[in-house]
Amino acid sequence: RGLASPRGEQLSASRHSSWSNQSGVTTILTAQSSQFKKSSMWGGGDKPLQTKPSRVSRELKSAIADDLYKEQVNDAKIKAMGDLVDYDTFKARVSVAHLRPLGAPNIHSQVSCSPASLFNSDGTRVAPSASQGPVVPPCAAAAPHPPAQVPTSSPAFERAWRRSCPTPQDKFHYMLLIPPENLPQIFKVEITPTLLGDVLVVLNDHCLTSESPAQEDLDKAALVLRLLGSFTGVGRFSLTSKLLNPKAKSALVSLSNKLKGTVDPTIPAQKEVWTKWGLI
Repeated sequence: RGLASPRGEQLSASRHSSWSNQSGVTTILTAQSSQFKKSSMWGGGDKPLQTKPSRVSRELKSAIADDLYKEQVNDAKIKAMGDLVDYDTFKARVSVAHLRPLGAPNIHSQVSCSPASLFNSDGTRVAPSASQGPVVPPCAAAAPHPPAQVPTSSPAFERAWRRSCPTPQDKFHYMLLIPPENLPQIFKVEITPTLLGDVLVVLNDHCLTSESPAQEDLDKAALVLRLLGSFTGVGRFSLTSKLLNPKAKSALVSLSNKLKGTVDPTIPAQKEVWTKWGLI
């Protein structure tokens, strides 16, 4: 029993050889696996894989632009809902929410009113000749002119009100240009509280400004009274008049006090106007 048989030695040797082979295969597989991981983490050698900076920069800029666009669209929706605009105006505001207005102050600050044709090669200004007359800068020549046409829709009125009437005096003359009976047709759907408030402030500031008004001023006051009466026939007037800001309400009270001194408020038609405005 103490001697090992040849058969036992052969079995032991075969087992040892099999274990050695398995161990060698495991070692080889482990080495290959670690090498694969190393090659995956490192770009085939000693240099690590690096994402191209230009691609990362483009993706970052695109993500920032998308976030800014979504924020601008969301702000436009909230502001449009606060102004109680109709669907067409809401759709128009949302569609251009990402655009910058041409009248932005930072754009005007970058635009020069003096082109290169007004200067010599040494940088001095060109002296105007007697035949040509004074040199007029392009910005002064391209100043907006007061509108001369009666608007036919609410967007046309608001566009002319904001773009073609830069001063309150221009806005006042623009209101006198519109026949009062056209207002219900122009604002068939509605007029925003902000726009109506601006109109009331302009009418109050430029109607009957002198203590002894002339006949022309009295005629303008009568036209303003007719405009106020026509505004009561626009869409959703009862709701819009309740949403006026304090400045507009104060202007309405002041304007009514001026007009009551020139037109008898006891006349049925005029009394109905002041009642609809909530002043009686």
